[in-house]
Amino acid sequence: FGFQKVLKHYYLQGLHQVTVNADMYVNGDFYDSLSDLEKKALEVAANASLSKSMSYRIY
Repeated sequence: FGFQKVLKHYYLQGLHQVTVNADMYVNGDFYDSLSDLEKKALEVAANASLSKSMSYRIY
């Protein structure tokens, strides 16, 4: 993916972590070109993904 080209340090979660606190990076010009509906769709999808990740393996 080329992470080493843009990040000085990149760490994966440990085996003890059941969720990943992930970030999404988007070019500012591209993001600014999105409609309000498209921006909201990204927000909703990100929140849904985080909720699914946090609920994974909860017994």
